[in-house]
Amino acid sequence: MFKYTLKTKIIFIFIFAILIAGLVFLVNFNKSRSRDLQLVSQIKTLATGLELYYDKFDAYPISEQKVSLDQIRYISNKGMNQEGSVYYFRRNFDWAGEATYTAIKDDYAIDFDLERSWPTWGLTSYGGGKCRIAKNVYMKCVPE
Repeated sequence: MFKYTLKTKIIFIFIFAILIAGLVFLVNFNKSRSRDLQLVSQIKTLATGLELYYDKFDAYPISEQKVSLDQIRYISNKGMNQEGSVYYFRRNFDWAGEATYTAIKDDYAIDFDLERSWPTWGLTSYGGGKCRIAKNVYMKCVPE
């Protein structure tokens, strides 16, 4: 019969603590990746609505100053956050992260940060980077 010594108990406790720490790390890592993907998806939904608005009016809803996406509830045929008869974007969710919108007549930019590396978008470093979605739903990222 195997007898547990104090040294053996300490080794088991140490291994158990490392396993718990590793599990916590993996859960947090996956949550931040999920948040990144959710934010990109939400912003692309807004960008698609902006393109539909542009197709109809040959201009984007103007906002020369940076506007937090939290302030954008919807885009209608009357403009941003104006009640209208046709809606090109309607937000029924909370943004997964912070981002800003600026626009002039024929160009716009939505700027945001991603937390993790995404080689598909040019973010190969662990720390993520700064991204922008602009005209024609074009996305570009630069590492931090």
